[in-house]
Amino acid sequence: MLINEIDDYIEKMSKNLSFKTSNAFEVSKKFKLKRNTASHYLNLLVHSKRLLKISTRPVIFIGREWFLNNGGNGELDGFQSLRDLHDFMKKNQKKDPFSEIIGHDASLYQILEQLRAAAMYPGKGLPTILTGETGSGKVIWQKSFTSTVKKNLWFQVMRHL
Repeated sequence: MLINEIDDYIEKMSKNLSFKTSNAFEVSKKFKLKRNTASHYLNLLVHSKRLLKISTRPVIFIGREWFLNNGGNGELDGFQSLRDLHDFMKKNQKKDPFSEIIGHDASLYQILEQLRAAAMYPGKGLPTILTGETGSGKVIWQKSFTSTVKKNLWFQVMRHL
């Protein structure tokens, strides 16, 4: 169904942090609709709690799933500006992902600082390979690394909007 395709498109744009293509005009071009029809579908998705609305000009829509996965809360329907969204995300940021690792502030501090630097490298971070025995915590390290990369990407994008 078309409304589900539009929802999927906005979620995908949100995951890629492509907010400038998440508006009624771009949706109308992508799905070959009139702009007011695209706007109607997008607003239906907002009212059914599948998207959030940012009241800029043009109005920007973001995927609720992406928002919830990145520290958002299910009570909100939207924001007045991208700055409000940015401030909300910064305020609700989770603690440092690397603080979950035992030894993060002592024996592993220097290694974790190197890993954090790789994650914060401009763009999508530096390619990194984690090796070790089964049960040594590679998955925890990988999740911390990925979380740091996502957080860094978010703030890089917001700086340019």
